[in-house]
Amino acid sequence: MHTDHCTCGETEPHIIARRSTTDGKHVCLWDDGSLTWALGYTIRGAAQPKTAAQRAEARRAGWLVLGEVCLYSAAEVSELVAAARWAVKRDGLPGTLRKRLHSQREAKSMPTWLRPTWVTYAADRDGKPTLRVWRLHRLSPWAGHAVWRERGQFELLTIRRERHRAGESAETTGIKFATLGAMQKWLAENPPQPRGAQQRPDRGAGRSARRCPDLEHELRRDEPRFAVAFGELSSADVAELEALELADSAWNAHRSARLRMSASGCIGQTLLEIVDELAEEMCQ
Repeated sequence: MHTDHCTCGETEPHIIARRSTTDGKHVCLWDDGSLTWALGYTIRGAAQPKTAAQRAEARRAGWLVLGEVCLYSAAEVSELVAAARWAVKRDGLPGTLRKRLHSQREAKSMPTWLRPTWVTYAADRDGKPTLRVWRLHRLSPWAGHAVWRERGQFELLTIRRERHRAGESAETTGIKFATLGAMQKWLAENPPQPRGAQQRPDRGAGRSARRCPDLEHELRRDEPRFAVAFGELSSADVAELEALELADSAWNAHRSARLRMSASGCIGQTLLEIVDELAEEMCQ
């Protein structure tokens, strides 16, 4: 039990404000700044103040929570409480709470390869890191790159393996940001181009059969089917056309093979005549 009294004059612990979440759960703010549910269970992450200064800070955070809790569900209240306690240690404004909550949600929705794993290479005399490097995952789009953090700047580097000696070297890409969030956002929105790849405009809508031989062949082959769809040919006519096209293809293949055999001189005239007869029977 604390000794400082509430402004209402009540000396016993009591609820000073109550709000509801979007799904109807009650959040209660107590006189010492504690936050509980309707039945008195403490909300996860809520403050448990012991001193007068801690109680004053907890009450400010509690009022921030009650001012925003009507916009969130019960499952999101713990995140709201953590953001409110963080904001109170800064300027205590609702806008700061919303920015903090938004940044936390962006971090959770971020791909795994964009979550940094820092390796410290230098520190000051107090142990605070002055040079840290985050090597991007080898399965990420930015494999072979690293983020170099020094003097408040985040710089993207290319890691190259030395051929003539053991080890690696780093080359700057010229890409720098003042915050980690800006660097992560840029990496997510700008995947690297494969080597040798050239960006070409999408001309699919205006592509003609003359520019695309494969497409031209497909159109010619499917012309009888389009004619059937529009009622110009019957199914029997289409089957006959396809048979004639198959026979024409077989005859052309026979002619080219016969020319090759006769030019080589390794086959007799009698065998050539037999091949001609077989080809004629296939095409009939």
